[in-house]
Amino acid sequence: LLAAVLLRPGLAWLASPAGTALPAQTRTAYNFDDDFQVIGYDLNSRQFSPGDALRLNVYWYPLRASDVNFSSFLHVSTGGPPVAQVDQLHPGGRAISEWWTPEGYIYDPYRVTLPPDIAPGEYSLFVGLYTCELMPPGECGNGYRPTVTDAEGEELGDTLFLGTITVR
Repeated sequence: LLAAVLLRPGLAWLASPAGTALPAQTRTAYNFDDDFQVIGYDLNSRQFSPGDALRLNVYWYPLRASDVNFSSFLHVSTGGPPVAQVDQLHPGGRAISEWWTPEGYIYDPYRVTLPPDIAPGEYSLFVGLYTCELMPPGECGNGYRPTVTDAEGEELGDTLFLGTITVR
């Protein structure tokens, strides 16, 4: 009974409305290579103060099973190095090679505290995936990052821009 309750769409890490994120505030359709898609996200606010907690939930949809594990990240940036970031070993706490299948999406929550000395202004939010598994031994650097494409197939780079926030 508990499994039946937790596997209802939006209540747990897996739901399966065929690539749609019903509970997502913002629906999207951005592919990461031909393997994964961001189908939506939730953001707790667009206005923040220094020291506030930014909470972002990303809905990842596996387009096919993968035997490669990726880590995910959220970067808060003005275009240069991130002023705040969070990396997660497994998106949604689930190893891609073991848990991700096209039968449902992964709910991936991020929480990052903005620095207490962050300057007022506009900041961009970027999410992405990376892995060292596809890099030569000892040469991981920033890892392999899948190419992001929009719904029309246009390449956008190796991170997904989700919009801006304002720090007052």
